[in-house]
Amino acid sequence: ATSAFRTVVDKLKKSLQEAVSKLIKEGRDPDEWLRTLYSDRAERMRSDNERIWVSGSILIPLAFAGFGAFVTIQSPRLWHVVVLGSASSVLAWCWLIIAENQRAFQQKSEAWIVAIEELIGITDATPPKISEKLSRVLTFQGAIRKMLWILVAIITVGWIALAVLAACSDNRPGINWTELQNRSQSTYNRASSPG
Repeated sequence: ATSAFRTVVDKLKKSLQEAVSKLIKEGRDPDEWLRTLYSDRAERMRSDNERIWVSGSILIPLAFAGFGAFVTIQSPRLWHVVVLGSASSVLAWCWLIIAENQRAFQQKSEAWIVAIEELIGITDATPPKISEKLSRVLTFQGAIRKMLWILVAIITVGWIALAVLAACSDNRPGINWTELQNRSQSTYNRASSPG
């Protein structure tokens, strides 16, 4: 856990200790209150996680759909790239902003859960992920967050590359896809022929 997360957990634990002490002084049992609080925060954490992936399941395919629409244009021009690329990139960046905000809400709930667990004597000595050596390459700390950023960067860089290609095309004002396809095919044929 990061030092900022640890600081938040410690502050929450102190607040919880004070609240529990107050409940005990009033002659009330704090167990039910802690159970309700724990359940509420666990549910919020699940809900925030679900929002990340539900919004992603809508916005990311829409962001990639711009590429699909672009390749169907017979003679694309720079303005096609600008319009489709802007829409596609905005959708991807919107999703990333939504995902990062939901992840922050998720971390807040996680801090409450950890504080409650520590208050009642549960300490989690296990690492956040338990994995075999081979899968550690894919399950390292922050893997999903980095993947999200890379995905959005790929979409943005893809549109920038298409914009440069459209702007520098030999066959102005549009890109001659047939010529590009023929060049790619002849390059492939030369590379794959024996000798």
